[in-house]
Amino acid sequence: MATQAFTAGWLFLREHCTDFQLYTFVTFGITVGVFWVFTLLYMILDLTQKPAFLYKYKIQETKSVGWPEYEKAMKRALLNQVVGLGLVVVLYQVQQWVGYSMVFTEELPSLMTFAQHMLVFLAVEEIGFFYSHWAFHHERFYKPFHKFHHEFKAPIAMACVYAHPLEHIVANLLPLLLGPILVHGHVIELWAWLTIGILSTINGHSGYQMPGFPDAFTHDYHHEAFNYNFGALGICDWLHGTAGKSRKAKMAMGIVDKKEK
Repeated sequence: MATQAFTAGWLFLREHCTDFQLYTFVTFGITVGVFWVFTLLYMILDLTQKPAFLYKYKIQETKSVGWPEYEKAMKRALLNQVVGLGLVVVLYQVQQWVGYSMVFTEELPSLMTFAQHMLVFLAVEEIGFFYSHWAFHHERFYKPFHKFHHEFKAPIAMACVYAHPLEHIVANLLPLLLGPILVHGHVIELWAWLTIGILSTINGHSGYQMPGFPDAFTHDYHHEAFNYNFGALGICDWLHGTAGKSRKAKMAMGIVDKKEK
């Protein structure tokens, strides 16, 4: 039933939208919708500190945020979402020009194909995000670009796109977009991957380690300690010796030495 409804929805879009509209405006609508639904839920939790049974999972519990922080995060999010729309418009035109566009066929990719492509997406994201993020921490680029993002020592979900527009393009968007482009993927794969990426970065910046959710300690510690955890998956951090964990993360994992307690 769900598969039939999904297929029917895709066929409806395919019939009523051009390739350009699917690649740009539908992509924009999906990503913006996912972003605002989940970041606003976290905003309510941050500002009201309720429900208490969820607020207790805040990682840096001594640090709280108010409306002024959220107001500036909202303004920057809106700006960078417009920047993102402009980027995909440019990418579409470039792909058309070089003859290497996404796939927009009515036939959808199999789960096996998507799983294989996901491995490429993850590899491109890890390499692209780690090295671009690492570069933005260089003294030449940090102050004019990346320092802006690190205004949030204790991150909030909405601050996942609180960045200089150039950094947003280079470090946030291109590592996510290049994977689907490189494998000549279906636009449905692009939408699924971007949704996963947005939810992941929202979780990583949320400031909460919710039960059953992916690890949020790692990137939270990057904002707290600055020189650790530059990547998305931890592979490049492991290779370069930049992986680190906060004391609270170690305690949650049961690996704090007794002398530290």
